Amino acid sequence: LFRSLRQHGHGATGTARPNCGIYKGLADAKKADKAGKSGFQFNEIKVIPTADNQVNQIAWKDNALVLLLSTVFTGDERCNRWRKRPSTKTPMARPIQRFFSGEPVKLISIPTIAASYNDEMNHVDRGDQRRSYLGYDHPIRRGAWQAIAWTFLLDEVLVNSFLLQLHGQPAWEHLPSAKPVKADFSSRRRIYARGTT
Repeated sequence: LFRSLRQHGHGATGTARPNCGIYKGLADAKKADKAGKSGFQFNEIKVIPTADNQVNQIAWKDNALVLLLSTVFTGDERCNRWRKRPSTKTPMARPIQRFFSGEPVKLISIPTIAASYNDEMNHVDRGDQRRSYLGYDHPIRRGAWQAIAWTFLLDEVLVNSFLLQLHGQPAWEHLPSAKPVKADFSSRRRIYARGTT
């Protein structure tokens, strides 16, 4: 996914699981981190590019070892952030406890990739948001596969059609919102369901 995004001109950064195909040494360090034996010091970073040099595979030691993939960051960039001393006493958090010693907060130079990811994570995905506001609300009673095949794809078509007409040059009058399209589609579906045309 990251390689494809990069080849299409899109930057991407995200966390990775040990079983996602990331470099084996980083995946093994993540597994060993649960017992506090990753070999990483607090705030240490290790970067390994993929063989084609398109995606950086990054491991960074925070409270736990964090695995990241990025097509944007090299891993060398740093920025300062205030951090609170964590209260956890788990083996994997011992390096950060030693780093803070008795201080409750510290200004720390952390990798920009981690700061950027933390700043942007948990934002609402715009596609999901548009589908929830503008999608086609129709109950499906015959199985989950129909909900995926019918509702999701239809929602995608309606939202994308609205966006294309909003930002394109259609031969009809621009619609300021997708509600008329949704209402028109719903009324046509009801007529079709009754068997009248």
